[in-house]
Amino acid sequence: SLEGDSTTFAGSGTAAVTDNTGVLAEFKSPAMVAVDTTGAIFVTETVGHVVRRVDAGAVVTTLAGTPEVFGFNDDTGLAALFRAPTGVAMFNGDAELLIADSVNNCIRHVVILSKVVTTYAGSTTQAYGFIDGPKALFHDVRGIATTAANIAYVTEDNNHAVRKILADRSVVTIAGTGG
Repeated sequence: SLEGDSTTFAGSGTAAVTDNTGVLAEFKSPAMVAVDTTGAIFVTETVGHVVRRVDAGAVVTTLAGTPEVFGFNDDTGLAALFRAPTGVAMFNGDAELLIADSVNNCIRHVVILSKVVTTYAGSTTQAYGFIDGPKALFHDVRGIATTAANIAYVTEDNNHAVRKILADRSVVTIAGTGG
């Protein structure tokens, strides 16, 4: 129905990165969400430079990334660094996430339980370009979706392309010509 009540589940409306419950939590430019089978919501924040988890009780916690600090670092939890993460997708069932780390031009992998962040595809040196194969380069990845077979589809803003990441992590372009 177009009519009815709505309530805020999580977030105060203030732009900040604050872990808390319900409307006491704060988000800074939330971009995309993914939802696991338990109802947990995973949120990327482009200006907060983090990945957050919102549980069924509206408890918001930072899963990975240092709040409001951008950069590139594969590490665990708050020690990992992102630069404007946008897309997020569940991966390997409910155990992992893939993150489109837009300004770092790569796809990042997060193991939810351990909070370990690694680079899944693209450059680990922030290089960018339009190269397919096992040493693929991206330029401004934005959206990401995954299949049950752990195939990922990625959109790239500056390459004007849709790319497919196979289970062996090699990349093929399925639409667009790059640049």
